[in-house]
Amino acid sequence: MLKTAIHSLFESIGITPPKPGDHFNILYEKDVFFIFIIREGTGALEKACFRCVDNEFKFKNPIRAGSLSKQERNHIILKLRDTQFSQRQIADIVGVTQQTVSNVLRYEKNSSINAVPTQPND
Repeated sequence: MLKTAIHSLFESIGITPPKPGDHFNILYEKDVFFIFIIREGTGALEKACFRCVDNEFKFKNPIRAGSLSKQERNHIILKLRDTQFSQRQIADIVGVTQQTVSNVLRYEKNSSINAVPTQPND
């Protein structure tokens, strides 16, 4: 049942469902859903990003990762750092450069408070 639901979810957003060995994740933060999959063997990344509006998950209104606010973007980068993904992969998922990911992680590490950074500028 769960396998069918997951396959239906991926198909509804135009991503081929995961196969054994693929790595996928669904991240929900601050009304933004990131759904991504990395294909085994090729390392190819497929992703979708949607905003939850009025408590509805609207597949018809995808947003580009680049349209996130810096605070949303940085929060998602910080959530993804605890995954098995490299900075390069996180950059691809979020739609920024690897240097931006590095800057966000360095800023958070050097911050004296444990808050989501709204900076650095990149």
